[in-house]
Amino acid sequence: MGNGIEDRLREQGVIGPAQSMIGANQIVSGMIADGAIADRDKEYGVLGHVTSAVVLDPTALVPAEGEQWLINGIGLNGWAGQDYNLARYVDGIWTYPEVKIGQYVFDDATDDSYIKVAAGIAWELGMGTEADDIVYDPAGSTTPLVATDVGAAIDELDLNVATHIADTVDAHEGTAVGYDPATSTTPLVAIETQAAIDELDLNVATHIADTVDAHEGTAVGYDPATSTTPLVAIETQAAIDELDLNVATHIAVVTGNPHVVTGAEAAYDPAGSTTPLVAVLVDTAINELDLNASVEVARVDALGAANIDGEIATDFLRGVVESGIWAATIAGGLPALTRTAAAGAEIFWIPALIPTRSTALKGRMITGLVANYTVGGAILDEAIFELYKLTLAADLAAPTTAIEVVTYDALHDTAAERGAIKDHRQVATVTAPDYLAEDEQLWIKLTVDGDAGPIGTFVLTGLKVLYTETLVDLA
Repeated sequence: MGNGIEDRLREQGVIGPAQSMIGANQIVSGMIADGAIADRDKEYGVLGHVTSAVVLDPTALVPAEGEQWLINGIGLNGWAGQDYNLARYVDGIWTYPEVKIGQYVFDDATDDSYIKVAAGIAWELGMGTEADDIVYDPAGSTTPLVATDVGAAIDELDLNVATHIADTVDAHEGTAVGYDPATSTTPLVAIETQAAIDELDLNVATHIADTVDAHEGTAVGYDPATSTTPLVAIETQAAIDELDLNVATHIAVVTGNPHVVTGAEAAYDPAGSTTPLVAVLVDTAINELDLNASVEVARVDALGAANIDGEIATDFLRGVVESGIWAATIAGGLPALTRTAAAGAEIFWIPALIPTRSTALKGRMITGLVANYTVGGAILDEAIFELYKLTLAADLAAPTTAIEVVTYDALHDTAAERGAIKDHRQVATVTAPDYLAEDEQLWIKLTVDGDAGPIGTFVLTGLKVLYTETLVDLA
């Protein structure tokens, strides 16, 4: 997955959809210098970084000037009465800056982000957190190889193959194509695997005796240890086979796997064996590289896959009354929305604050909701939650709304079941979900239809929205 900072920079238009954090770092460095980052943070609700989000008692702290802590619970001692607030150390005292719903901070200790979703309750983990880039380092290099797509990953692997093949050519004193790795200060970047192998083939006639001698091989009938006659008439294919061995040996170094062949040759270890391997095919070794490339590419592809397990709580206490009498309370950390008993149907609207994106098929797709509520006293005629999508309009036009078609779980798929006397967990599932697009917002309509008594009570105690998200664009 991409990290939270990178996603945020893309959503704000700081970097392009295909640009990685390597290039973004240069952009961000410049933005910090001219204050652009601070301006964007004010606009998008960022309150900066906190040293920790788990400390609740400042007694043992030795804070530095300007440091912040997130009091994500009941504050103790010096932070008593500052539950779920930010604490900032300024001029030797603790100050508590104003925090608005929807603002968020980054935890330096865990690289997580926290967002304030409601007053008087814990901040929630943000939807994006920082994560390490997917890297592939074939030879133990301290410089990571960042694979952004299939082509780039394979190109990087080809470069490693070409570099090691160039070392092989150098070992055999080959300069037939005008490139000398021993003296050149320009790396061999644009050479294809086949071109590199052709370069090796050009040196067959001159250096085959050295090649056979280096591998203690007698496969082609020549014994360098006893013969005084140079090896002149070696068959071309046999010579190429010996050179193939050198390619395979270097590819083994690249992949970190000395056993780059299969079948009868699988017991050969280029790093330690004294028995020559004559008939190793270059394709076999290159297939080993292709396998590594495929693994790394699969990991990169996983970044662009949809996460289907998203959940976000709603601040149902801050809803809007359409009809009836509703009271919002909280006690012992448990919020409650209570409807005054009445015989008719009454409605309460709750906003669902879900970030959206203008890019097609990206962002968040609402898949359903889950509600906890209690019915007591008498059976209600109905207690139902519905999803409405509001679309902002252009100038001189009015916004529009449309209801999302949902199905209810087996225990709540009739009005009688939804109004029964008990503690409820009602689950609504959107039948045809789609991504929230630009200018689209989500509202939840709660309708409670009381008994004729009227003595039936209704208390809402929890409400969350379910979603699928796709944030990384690999196109």
